[in-house]
Amino acid sequence: MIYAASEKIKAAHLNGENPLPHFRDKRHHKDVRFYDGTPPFCFAGAGYETATRILPYAVQDRYTRRRVESDVRTIVIENEFIKATFLPDWGGRLWSLYQKTEKRELLYKNDVLQPANLAIRNAWFSGGIEWNIGQYGHAFTTCSPVSFAKMVADSGEEFLRMFSYERCKDFFWQIDFYLPPASAVLYAHPVIFNIHDSAIPLYYWTNIAVPQTAFTRVFAASEYALFTDPNVCEGDALLGYAQLPELPIAPGVDFSYPSRAPFSSEYFFNCTNTAHPWEAALEQDGSGLFDVSTAPLAFRKMFCWGNCSGGRHWGSFLAGKCETHFPAERDDAQDAQCCYLEIQAGIAQTQLHGLDMPPHSRWEWTQAFGLLHAKSDDVVQSDWRRARQAVEVRVRETLDCALLEKIDKLCARNADAQTSELLCNADEWGALERQRRKLCGECDVPKSFFFASAQPRDNATASLKNPWHELLCSGTFPDRAPEELPLPFMTGNKWKQLLIDSIARCNAGQVTWFALYHLGVMELEEGNDEAARAAWEKAESICSTAWTLRNLAQLALREGAVEQALELYRCAHGAPGFKTDSAIAEEYAALLVEQKRFEEVRTLYHALPDAWRKIDSLLIAYGKACAACGDSESALHVLSHDFANIREKDSPLAEIWHCMRSDAVPFCLEFSMNSFGLSPA
Repeated sequence: MIYAASEKIKAAHLNGENPLPHFRDKRHHKDVRFYDGTPPFCFAGAGYETATRILPYAVQDRYTRRRVESDVRTIVIENEFIKATFLPDWGGRLWSLYQKTEKRELLYKNDVLQPANLAIRNAWFSGGIEWNIGQYGHAFTTCSPVSFAKMVADSGEEFLRMFSYERCKDFFWQIDFYLPPASAVLYAHPVIFNIHDSAIPLYYWTNIAVPQTAFTRVFAASEYALFTDPNVCEGDALLGYAQLPELPIAPGVDFSYPSRAPFSSEYFFNCTNTAHPWEAALEQDGSGLFDVSTAPLAFRKMFCWGNCSGGRHWGSFLAGKCETHFPAERDDAQDAQCCYLEIQAGIAQTQLHGLDMPPHSRWEWTQAFGLLHAKSDDVVQSDWRRARQAVEVRVRETLDCALLEKIDKLCARNADAQTSELLCNADEWGALERQRRKLCGECDVPKSFFFASAQPRDNATASLKNPWHELLCSGTFPDRAPEELPLPFMTGNKWKQLLIDSIARCNAGQVTWFALYHLGVMELEEGNDEAARAAWEKAESICSTAWTLRNLAQLALREGAVEQALELYRCAHGAPGFKTDSAIAEEYAALLVEQKRFEEVRTLYHALPDAWRKIDSLLIAYGKACAACGDSESALHVLSHDFANIREKDSPLAEIWHCMRSDAVPFCLEFSMNSFGLSPA
């Protein structure tokens, strides 16, 4: 059966999107270094196209810890053994994989939907299986809707399709889910299409969250792994290669037991020596979830939060256990029980390795998920290598490789099938791209994709007519008042040329600031700094807005002109559009703190609307300024706030505390800081 339904879940919903363009790093590739002695084959593709890149998507940072019980839309596929439940409005996350005959949930099914600042667009939540396609940092659609359709195979059997158009790198992807009658295994068949004349840098990882206990043990099709050194600064990486279960980063620790990891850890198995890579997370009784795939998905990963207070509290926060009312005392053992780990599968050696997808190609594979029963004595034996070999035998007995290949061929044969019944329509941008390709005489999108509308309906643009749709249909880019949000963004040379042509057709005096604003965004995203400056300066001459001044400030920062950037932010503070949204004030306050202009921060903060003064980033800036100015009482009040938007590895609350001139640590402060793995001591 395949059907749409709903489930009651406590959720902290996203409240729109950040209206400011966040430009890609000038350095497109991360700096990845290796331990001495690392095999040379590990070097290929390291860091390639893994630096931050977000546009044309907007940052999703509008959420709190306030969770309300909600009817969350679901899509379900089930048979007599398995019930798989997806969340179409939350990135298509496979939220539950329930084994009906054993009455057992195979995944870590979270009790809440609590976003946190952990992904490329900021918002991310834990639990289930996440399909990460596009760019390093989870996925652009992690917390956004994707489309689902009920499909019919050439045999007449129904299957489920999830699909979307990826706007950043301009490609189409789908994942077909098969649950044959009498099957205790769910099959997923991703297909990625590059219909262009040039290669595209591609990223894909399946992230599978499973419950973690003190006895959970991880196995895979290889004994060797690339590991990351946790002591390297954010932005760069140091990798090493070792034979498990021990790693040089913590000698004497058996990393096959994630609960024993002394810190947040990840390591990557290279499974290229087998045609059917696999991974499993098993409990003391020998049972647990396993996944097996065909060869293109040749790498596996283990991620855990680690056996430390920070990791436990991150897991606890994501599970909704850190509430606004502080308990009488902390229960670290209870926090530890809230944790989960992830076993993952990808197409590159690590998530910091990139590769190109050739022009006019399609990549596809099949991955299977199910319950494995191995012998307890085999799983818990002290020799991990012998245990791994025993588990591999059981994996092959549970899922015959010949059957997997047969299913893979069936999936490939039906990958071009057209939609039978649309269950969830969320791809208005795909419809717009199909319309653009038709009007411009380009080849059509893959025939398996069905797009019903070209009018975006996301929260940020629901009340505004899409200017890109109007540009495509009329050849004119519309104007917009500075008091309106300047969303949505677009990138890519084909859309930029349409915008340039529309500006060229305008008579003198008819060019709008809004068209030039977006042209500048597209230019700077491509690294054309001077072209962006020219567009924005001309936009300012037509109509001065806080949006354009902010972008000019960002350009100044890219060039190291901090004083110029501060002056542009000061001008933006008084320009039309500034009061429309808090985003510019948040950036301005953060820059003032960075430059130690603490009294200016306090003045700015007190001049802001009351509602803005409760926003995480503005509170943090104010707290840092108060602490630096000796106003410990105000800083302490800031620290008692429940923050939801602190980035992983950032420690602004600890910075505030260490700057304060007080030795008193009220428990509420200690608990609030520890909820993000920070320590006031």
